[in-house]
Amino acid sequence: MECPKCGRKCFEGVVKAGQAGTLFNEAANLSWTPEYEKKKIIKKDALNLEKSGVGYYCQFCEKVYATFELNKIQSVFQ
Repeated sequence: MECPKCGRKCFEGVVKAGQAGTLFNEAANLSWTPEYEKKKIIKKDALNLEKSGVGYYCQFCEKVYATFELNKIQSVFQ
C-alpha cells in the first residue's frame, strides 16, 4: 500500500486490539463511529469490527493505517 500522506511504500503488518480484563473476560472491542455521532452517548450508526486487521506502517510519516473486517456477529450500521 502507498501512504495516503506522502505516497511512499508502507510496510504491511497486523493491527489488533489488546485484551482488557482477565484471561476469561475479553472486554476489548473495536468499533468505528461516524464523525456526526462522535459526541453522542448512544451511537446508532457505529460499526463493530473484528479485533485484528491488516496494518500498514509508513516509516517516513511515522503513521499506521489499518483495515478491519466487519464483525460477523453484529453489524449495527444498516
